[in-house]
Amino acid sequence: MRIIYYIFCTILSFLFFSDTYAQLLDSAALANAKEFTSLKEALVNPDKVYKLNLHKKRLTKFPEDILKLVNLNELNLSNNHITKIPPEVSQLVYLQNLNLAKNDFNSLPPEIGKFKNIQILTLNRNKISYLPTEIGNLYSLKTLDIWGTELDVLPYEISKLKHTLVKLDMRVIYMKRAQQEEILQWFPLTEVLFSKPCNCN
Repeated sequence: MRIIYYIFCTILSFLFFSDTYAQLLDSAALANAKEFTSLKEALVNPDKVYKLNLHKKRLTKFPEDILKLVNLNELNLSNNHITKIPPEVSQLVYLQNLNLAKNDFNSLPPEIGKFKNIQILTLNRNKISYLPTEIGNLYSLKTLDIWGTELDVLPYEISKLKHTLVKLDMRVIYMKRAQQEEILQWFPLTEVLFSKPCNCN
């Protein structure tokens, strides 16, 4: 019985620790993980895919098959023509780095607030005119890149990230000086990048 119990505990321990590693990688493991540049190749063994780079693939919509990559930690969909980010993207619960720069969408789903492990969120050069209030729930977020968007205000809820957000890039966004100063008050410890304030209404 002791032998059986030992074998059982060994197997259980292996499954637990291997599953933990397979889901949320630390920075060193993520840096060394293989980066897939083909969704077709990634889907051959989806549970073993941690990094997917579909930069400049001429995509016009979010590929639903990405949701099969349940252990995805890093996703790059930049420089495409994606017009909508589906709420189902929140199923990728282990994402730490999401790059959606230079696409054609104008809003984000509220479900974006479910990314509890996200550290880097890159949204620059999209047509975004507002951020959902749920962005204030991204308590692991360190870098938010929204330069060159159509934002002119931020939801107050984002100020809840003042102790975690390290960098906020808001260059090439038309804002009054008073608006910029208010954001600086929200984030006294954050590196906030602005362009020169405008005299806009």
